[in-house]
Amino acid sequence: IYEYMESLFYTPGYIIMEVKCFHEEKRFDTSAKSDGRIEMKAIKSKKYSNHAKQKFRYVSWKDASGVFALDSSAEMLSPKKTFLQLSLGLVIEFANDRTEQDFYLEKENFIAVNKTDTEVEYIQRNELNGFQEHNLVRITDYQPSVFGKSW
Repeated sequence: IYEYMESLFYTPGYIIMEVKCFHEEKRFDTSAKSDGRIEMKAIKSKKYSNHAKQKFRYVSWKDASGVFALDSSAEMLSPKKTFLQLSLGLVIEFANDRTEQDFYLEKENFIAVNKTDTEVEYIQRNELNGFQEHNLVRITDYQPSVFGKSW
């Protein structure tokens, strides 16, 4: 796991910006009721017309994760414990106001250039090549007896 974590420390993260342009259409459905009345319902639906994605990378970056160490207490390293579930989170923080401003200007420009309809959905996510949120880490060579038997 330490090699995996070290590889993440030296991999630059990036932000994915995505826009989905759409307009709403309304149609009316009519139906006859058993008592002879006619009921009319308005149904709204989104009609997507454009979809664009862009990676936003910084030329200069540094990992600020701090020290990574697994808990080596006696309870965690029990001889009967084989795996450890490791959950990680990915956060990209701006170093200062200028880098944050740079990103927001790029974001606004990206939205403006790609807006081709009346409404826009903006989606943003952080990515890091090789990153996995949940990891199963082998911490001992112990194999429970169930794994050794054939059924």
